[in-house]
Amino acid sequence: TLPYVEEFDNGIPECWIQENIAGNTSWTSDNSSLVYNTTNNDTTSSRIVLTPFEFADSVNATIKIKLNNTPSAEQSNGRLTLYYKTGNNSEWKYLQHYMANTNSEVIAVLPEVSKFYLISLVAESYSANKISIDQISIETYNYADGLIIASSTDGNGTISPNGVNTYAWGDNISYTLMPNEGYEIDSLYIDGKNIAFEGNTHE
Repeated sequence: TLPYVEEFDNGIPECWIQENIAGNTSWTSDNSSLVYNTTNNDTTSSRIVLTPFEFADSVNATIKIKLNNTPSAEQSNGRLTLYYKTGNNSEWKYLQHYMANTNSEVIAVLPEVSKFYLISLVAESYSANKISIDQISIETYNYADGLIIASSTDGNGTISPNGVNTYAWGDNISYTLMPNEGYEIDSLYIDGKNIAFEGNTHE
């Protein structure tokens, strides 16, 4: 049912499916968190697929993920990538990725929502590190209410406006990205696509 919230108090839901892509490390639960923990320098990767969702017609949807990771340079050797697909036999489509040292709530709009919709999380590790997720939530919004834009960063800077915002169709919209000291803007993704831009503002 929607809205959907999973806080892992009872471990990983039994209906979620795991697939090890490289290596033998799997997702586990620990202290009400979903965890992918590697202890060696081997390259490993594992996919976990959430329960299928059924979205009504004429809705927008967002996914929020509360990441509880260690913001260190060592943790930057891994990442969490979101994918989606609209049928069992469809190919997974890239949505967004976050580095393993992200320690914040991140959010993304779910594209192409349909009556059968799958979301998966893929953890990738290139050295010993840990990805920890405290909560995953999915919310819907009526399409008629306007354009939904969800924005977030990996924690090494800010984006303004932040979070979920609703705009009237046809509005001029401007977003400003500000990296923290010692960082620079690496990429900007909109609906899973890498967008070229200059400076700190995208309209």
